[in-house]
Amino acid sequence: MPRKPANPYSKYSKRKDQEKYYKNLANMSSEERFEHRAKVWIVLIIICAIIIFFFGWDGFVKWAI
Repeated sequence: MPRKPANPYSKYSKRKDQEKYYKNLANMSSEERFEHRAKVWIVLIIICAIIIFFFGWDGFVKWAI
């Protein structure tokens, strides 16, 4: 008996959250979108800086690959 496909709109679905996230992004003004993008980049840079600080450049390269 084939399995029933997962309900994309179930309570635990990520799809609903993603749709809400992208709708919010679409409704943002260009300034808000730029600020959001800047926050995302700052978080990524901080994560990379922490990894480089603790593991060194070789550790970062191994982690990145």
